[in-house]
Amino acid sequence: MKKVILGIVILVILGLGGGGYWYLKVYQPEQLAKEFVLIYQDFKTSMQNAATDQPDVDIFKKESLLVIENTRTKLNKLQPSEQILLLHKDFIAFLDATEHFIKLFRLGPVSPAISDAVKIKDKLGNDLDNKMEELIRMYP
Repeated sequence: MKKVILGIVILVILGLGGGGYWYLKVYQPEQLAKEFVLIYQDFKTSMQNAATDQPDVDIFKKESLLVIENTRTKLNKLQPSEQILLLHKDFIAFLDATEHFIKLFRLGPVSPAISDAVKIKDKLGNDLDNKMEELIRMYP
């Protein structure tokens, strides 16, 4: 009788352990990756719309900064797993660089500060694009 109870307890523990492992290592990262990609695609679309829809520089800046803050809020609500933690940090760094560029942006001759901000933003954006493509391949 004790052996049967012990066997059942061991099976329950193994079942819970296997289920927990599956949830934390398979299901949760896939769901987070999907949400992460959706946030990124929404950010890119919203930034493109802000750039093309607003002829006035001040309105463009205001709309762009609002998009950045909304995206940052969505990212902060998302609790990244260890698989996408670095990607999460890279996305935040990209948002910071984009925000810095938007704040410096003005019409007229390009200053060295704006030029440097564009280079940093573009490099981080290209790196993030590559990592997003890798994430999509990993979690189709």
